[in-house]
Amino acid sequence: MLYLIIVILFLFNGYNDARKLLGTNIILRHGERTPSYLYSTTSNEPYFWPNGLGQLTVRGRLQHISLGQYIRERYSTLINSTYIASEITIRSSDYDRTLMSAYSNLVGLYPSSKNLQLPENFSLSNIWPETLPWQPIPVHTIPKHMDHLMTVGSCNRYEDLVDELRKSPRIQRLNNEFRNLFEYLEKHTNQSIADIFIAWDIADTVLIEAIYNVTPAWVTPPILRQLRQISDLCFYHLLCSSEINRLRGGPLLREILQNIENLILNNEQGRKVKIYFGHDMTISAVLAYLGINYVHQPPFASGLFFDLYQQDDNLYAIQIEYLNMTNSRDTHIMILPECFNAMCPLDTFIRLYKAKLPEDMDKECQSIKIQRTYPRIHHVSFSSN
Repeated sequence: MLYLIIVILFLFNGYNDARKLLGTNIILRHGERTPSYLYSTTSNEPYFWPNGLGQLTVRGRLQHISLGQYIRERYSTLINSTYIASEITIRSSDYDRTLMSAYSNLVGLYPSSKNLQLPENFSLSNIWPETLPWQPIPVHTIPKHMDHLMTVGSCNRYEDLVDELRKSPRIQRLNNEFRNLFEYLEKHTNQSIADIFIAWDIADTVLIEAIYNVTPAWVTPPILRQLRQISDLCFYHLLCSSEINRLRGGPLLREILQNIENLILNNEQGRKVKIYFGHDMTISAVLAYLGINYVHQPPFASGLFFDLYQQDDNLYAIQIEYLNMTNSRDTHIMILPECFNAMCPLDTFIRLYKAKLPEDMDKECQSIKIQRTYPRIHHVSFSSN
């Protein structure tokens, strides 16, 4: 009880000390998508999914319009109601689903009509409203294989580390725990399940099929729960390695810190708001690098908010909040290690994280292995194709 009171007092003081919001950096996952991979025995052919595999659904677009409205409300005193180029930069990975999420989000963030209203049942709808106000806002991207910022760039060293991880005692224990499930999946998907990461590929597809009630009969409620558990566990354990989360989460955190520095120094490159449209892995990698990840898959249209404050003593602090539910506006404050407060002093944040950040990703990503033991994992191995 005493511990709870102390935590509440810390949080209260953290809010009390913050007097002026200077800027924010936001990392968002794309909205609901179609499966990016099909197991061999699925009855749902690629043409069943609108626009094909790995594409944003209509519901995914609506999720991001709603999220854009939330960002507008949250930062109404920080950014202008109409687009000003010097205030905000939008960055996306070069995938249709992230680019479309970005453009959809901007409909909610910068509506061209004050009467923008989503249907009451939009969270269940998969039909695009006939009329939605929209104005063009630039979204920046680079080719996938070069994009280390959004965790999709080609990185041979990362592939080496994943290969080593799959042989580790930690993963072997998980493989043994789910061995019966692997055999069940092999029987019903007609493919070999070597480890939990291969099962993850199947889990990703089945979990989306479940949203649309098109799972095959062999996907019983207990099997669905186990597949969801596998997905959550893989996101966590893949990024437990400090070297892996450094390569995947470090580049984006470095850019965020650079924008914060530019903002404080009134550098013309500084932006009050920078929004990054990425993937579940983008969010998990940053959480893992910060030491605050937990066993879960970041849901569709979830987001991390890095808010920069100037306090009464003219010192700067960062508060991180996590929106970890789709179609929600209830964020959770993330307390960083050694900060003990909602408001982490900027100098403490820099001391904790900056020195370990990668600098030259071309050098960092050079492979030191001649041959890998395992095949690449579809769900987490990104390349230029």
